[in-house]
Amino acid sequence: MSPATALSELHRRGVIVRAEGNAIRVIGSRDAPSPELIDTLQAHNVAVPELLAWPPASWEAEARYGVPHARLYPFLGRKVRTPAGRAGCFRCPPT
Repeated sequence: MSPATALSELHRRGVIVRAEGNAIRVIGSRDAPSPELIDTLQAHNVAVPELLAWPPASWEAEARYGVPHARLYPFLGRKVRTPAGRAGCFRCPPT
């Protein structure tokens, strides 16, 4: 399981995951995060803080549409920051 999938599943279960320095804090009921999800987060500890940078609206879009790229939907039609500078985020119709 990828760390993005694990975070999405935890978000769907109502669990809050935060990066605090080098540690990952999981807030929620004890039975909500399965051992498999926790193991995935621990195994990918380096990638998790980067993934947590996504705003809640992005996680909600991914949960609603069931595809990872849905995290970009809240940014459609807006200016976004990229490593190359500011750019517009637009929907490209399938070809």
